[in-house]
Amino acid sequence: TGLAAVRRVRAYPEFDALEYTITFKNESASTLPALGPINALDLKFQAKALVGAHVVSSGGGLADSTYPPDAYALHEHWIGPMTPLDGQVTLTTEGGRSSNKDLPFYFVQNDTENEGIFVAMGWSGQWSSTVSGEFREGALHVVGGIPDLHIQLRPGEEIRGPRILIGCYAGELSSGSNRLRQLIRTHFTPLLAGKHFEPIITYDHWWNIDVHFDETLLRRLADAAADLGQEYFLLDAGWYVGSNGPLNFSGGVGNWEEVDQNKFPSGLGSFANYVRSKGLQFGLWFEPERVARGTLLANRHPDWVLWPPANTRQDPERSPHWGLLDYSRPEVQEWVRKIG
Repeated sequence: TGLAAVRRVRAYPEFDALEYTITFKNESASTLPALGPINALDLKFQAKALVGAHVVSSGGGLADSTYPPDAYALHEHWIGPMTPLDGQVTLTTEGGRSSNKDLPFYFVQNDTENEGIFVAMGWSGQWSSTVSGEFREGALHVVGGIPDLHIQLRPGEEIRGPRILIGCYAGELSSGSNRLRQLIRTHFTPLLAGKHFEPIITYDHWWNIDVHFDETLLRRLADAAADLGQEYFLLDAGWYVGSNGPLNFSGGVGNWEEVDQNKFPSGLGSFANYVRSKGLQFGLWFEPERVARGTLLANRHPDWVLWPPANTRQDPERSPHWGLLDYSRPEVQEWVRKIG
């Protein structure tokens, strides 16, 4: 057909781990049939891996209104012949964000054998992974990939599949957790000024005042954040025109070049300088991938926006009020770099 698939593998022998990805390229002179879904991970282990096996995962980073929160909480899923779907455990995300529902890292720990594996799914959008006990066949089956991909490659086009990281360990779950953490820190965590990056202490106004602020209130909050020893003051959503309407902050996404003068009469730069004068670093939130109808970007560059069909039934976050910026255009990429 002219479809070329290339697997690239990198080994980390000191961690008994490897990472791989598959790139698909159309080397023919015509458009290929639709590609998808991509099942990038497909492993089977022998029957002894079943007895005592369970999956340990972590909740994703959603905001919770209950305590204790489910975000980042650990979950244990036991695999047995009497559990639903023959011991099947499926982890995934929601809304196209890779860490919304479940984090894309998990462990399959076998207490009987006192060993296990860790798995990481490297993909910036929707992913899914299932661990199932196939007791009739006597196997532990681990699969994962991109569930909803349906794309046609034109001549010369290529797409990279998810990056899969998988490693083995002996001992308790803590042994696997420490091994994965050390692997990430050693080979994946970028350095900042030649040093390992340490977590920063940040104040973010979103969680208590939403978009209901002005410069006077924010200056008082910056004073308090500095007194508390915060390192960063993050100006979250709502600093741009169009964020105070019925759609809240989402109504103005696309107005990145229009600061709300009612909230910042002295300008955004003046407020940022005030934050820095208090000994804080200044951070600014924006969401360049989404565009609301009627915003500056939508009106100025309508051909840059991919709009969903008007008759498609969608949840509020994906309704036809919003489109997605077309990052396949070089001029779009350059514009985002410029405003960033």
